[in-house]
Amino acid sequence: MSYTYLAAPYYHPDPAVVEKRMEYLYRYVAFRLKMGGIIFCPVVHCHELAVRHNLPTEFSFWRNYNAAMLATAAKLQVLQLDGWDKSAGVGTEILLAQDLSIPLELVKPLEF
Repeated sequence: MSYTYLAAPYYHPDPAVVEKRMEYLYRYVAFRLKMGGIIFCPVVHCHELAVRHNLPTEFSFWRNYNAAMLATAAKLQVLQLDGWDKSAGVGTEILLAQDLSIPLELVKPLEF
């Protein structure tokens, strides 16, 4: 059994933008879980950890962690929140998925 890896933009200098992104991510992951999906989102999994333990929020810190988790995923979903197409992290995850022949699915925020 495998899982879907969910990518989305996270880091932003404005904490209100980060909070809005997190709310979308929490809602989407909860929706997928309620539907019986198996989904892993590094942002949802690690946001609170980063906040509580003063870990960096920049993608460069999380790059290897995310790559290891994506490598065994059945599919990459990208939640198209504002900034997704400019996000270094999302762009890197898409390229890695392509290199690993992992299917990509783009998801608009209002689809759930």
